[in-house]
Amino acid sequence: MHTAQHGAEALDRLAVMEFALLLMDLQMPVMDGYEATRQIRAGEHASGGHVPIVAITAEALKDDRERCLVAGMDNYLSKPVEPDQLLRVVELYPSICLTTSDAAPIEHPLPDAPSN
Repeated sequence: MHTAQHGAEALDRLAVMEFALLLMDLQMPVMDGYEATRQIRAGEHASGGHVPIVAITAEALKDDRERCLVAGMDNYLSKPVEPDQLLRVVELYPSICLTTSDAAPIEHPLPDAPSN
């Protein structure tokens, strides 16, 4: 798993790495998820590739899902994202078949819980 702080950083990572799925926050500084997705799709148009992009947003208005799809995203989840919702969306993309032995370590693991 890799993270990016904003859309421009996500584009930089995509230039040097391949991903099976992108979870794209819509409200990021520097470049939002809509613009990042449009730029990713423009690059894919030239190269012929396609990486699934799932919008992750706190926005849950009626038109938000449509706006995501128009921008080129493949799916949409609103925050707070429940683990079962995320799993159902990931399962829509058969190219993502990770077992625990295949999974990359998380770059920024959560700190241990304090002991009493």
